[in-house]
Amino acid sequence: MIRKIVSLTTAISFLFLIISSIILYIVPEGRVAYWGNWSFMFTKQQWGDLHITGGTLFVVFGIWHTILNFKLIVNYCKAAFPVQHRKPVPLLVSLCICMFVYVGTLYNIPPMHQLVFWNDAIKDYQAAKHGEPPFGHAEISSLRQFSLFLGLDVDEILTAMREAKFKGNIHPDSIFQDIAAANNLTPQQMYEFILKSTNQTPRIEDQTRRPGSGRKLGNLSVKKE
Repeated sequence: MIRKIVSLTTAISFLFLIISSIILYIVPEGRVAYWGNWSFMFTKQQWGDLHITGGTLFVVFGIWHTILNFKLIVNYCKAAFPVQHRKPVPLLVSLCICMFVYVGTLYNIPPMHQLVFWNDAIKDYQAAKHGEPPFGHAEISSLRQFSLFLGLDVDEILTAMREAKFKGNIHPDSIFQDIAAANNLTPQQMYEFILKSTNQTPRIEDQTRRPGSGRKLGNLSVKKE
């Protein structure tokens, strides 16, 4: 009974670990995910938490599974060194496969290079789709901090929001993402509203990028028209 439970739990946790790994492969960068309120069934933070706890579950039961089958694993290792041949081919092949993947990743060897490149390309696509914050963690700044950082007039923004009948008790110390959530907007959409209402346009500065460099986007700022 215990062996069955351990084996099934290991297999099921491995399956969910694969799913969370795929999701985290395509999820936008953190700044983009939080700025655009990205979600796929769960938020980026929730997927990350599930990956950590699911990975821990898999490790624990994987170790337990190894202990229960230790004799069988030892026999596999012994079989890799047959007395009549003295050539541990299966073991050497397994080691070579693992070394090829890990070393190849560090030296950008195909197909590992392509996997990393596609990941960067997906990040770039997500950034273009959901928008980039004008500065790090802009969504959790106050409206006052947001306007000061971008050189905007907070009173002008408040006036525009009141004219647009924004919900909630909005004041300079209101948190940017809270205002957006109360009005069914993403932080990016509210940022676009601010730019439009204050007659400003976003500008990307010092953007030196290679193709697929999803982790190396320049910072956004604004300029007066």
